[in-house]
Amino acid sequence: MVENNMEFIDEEYLSEENEEVFSNITIQSYKTDMGFKTLMQGVEQGIFLVPKFQRAYRWKTNQVEELAASLVRGMPIPPIYTYKNEDGKFQILDGQQRIISLLLYYHDKKLRNTYNAHLNLKNQSIMDVLNDPKITVEHKYKMKYMRNVEGKLREEVKDITYSTLEESLKTKVDFTTITVVEIVFGDLDNKLQNIYKIFANLNSGGAPLSPQELRNGIFVSPFYEMLDQMNKNSKWRRMFGAENKEAKDIEFLLRLCAMEHQMNHADGKVEIRPFKNYTRLLNEFSKESINFNEQTVERYKSQLIKFIDYMPDRIEKSFVLWEALYLAEVLLNFDCNVNVNNINEAISKDNYIKSLDRAVSKTKAIEQRIEIITDAIRKENR
Repeated sequence: MVENNMEFIDEEYLSEENEEVFSNITIQSYKTDMGFKTLMQGVEQGIFLVPKFQRAYRWKTNQVEELAASLVRGMPIPPIYTYKNEDGKFQILDGQQRIISLLLYYHDKKLRNTYNAHLNLKNQSIMDVLNDPKITVEHKYKMKYMRNVEGKLREEVKDITYSTLEESLKTKVDFTTITVVEIVFGDLDNKLQNIYKIFANLNSGGAPLSPQELRNGIFVSPFYEMLDQMNKNSKWRRMFGAENKEAKDIEFLLRLCAMEHQMNHADGKVEIRPFKNYTRLLNEFSKESINFNEQTVERYKSQLIKFIDYMPDRIEKSFVLWEALYLAEVLLNFDCNVNVNNINEAISKDNYIKSLDRAVSKTKAIEQRIEIITDAIRKENR
């Protein structure tokens, strides 16, 4: 069994830098200053949507209290960036952490687990989570300030819990404006890719979202829900290790499906259709996956399950090896057992090692590895 803390030996093969910004993107943006209370009611009513598959909410209670204090003091709150989806609702591109924090304050709540603050919206709406006593609890919000007492500054604490604010202060807070920016796309054909790039640029400061976290926030579909479900598979978790904060585990499952889609095989000959880089391949495949029917999603799910079930323990933790194993099993219709000794022998030989050389054409190298691993699997089943 692979240990959870064991790293992949070739992690650099998994992710690449975000692509250059697309040229000729036609967009417009419209700014609206909304009162705090109006914005919170919009979130409650589902007018503003927190993406289900974006980065999990991780703000600690002291961070929420600092934001609430800024609001009460009338200090500027950074803008919220949105775009209008097909249902006419505003999907939040940037500002999820702030929106959820403000909503917690608005409802006098905090996360129950303050030591390891973590909120995952993949399976529940924001309001369901907010009203779940297992996740949130009532909270009295405090604000520290300095007061001059007889010529000396003294730190004091004021209760700023929203529901108990004095009427004049609550009115001031309710009407404190927060800028909401709606991004409108002129090029509808490439809307999803353009959203991806804008999302990446908006999150370029601080702790930027990883490429897969960006995809999770943009390409919401039954296929992506299936990937999220597969990522919870108990054997997959033992294979990959602890859930990756940058969603590299989901990214690799996506990569397996995308590479199968990129593979042609007839008369025993394997051909990988050329692609510029993995980032673009995964983006384009993700866009296409939005239109996958139920049968297509189920086929990918079935093959991922078979792959995970067929993977032997003690297999080398290598992305390129796992990719070759998956594609080889697809070629063999998952009808052959995998012998780890035969695999280890195959990957120790010069032809496999040469396929890892960056100087070798990407598609050619993948084809070579598929052929080598396919032969190794067949060796056990002759």
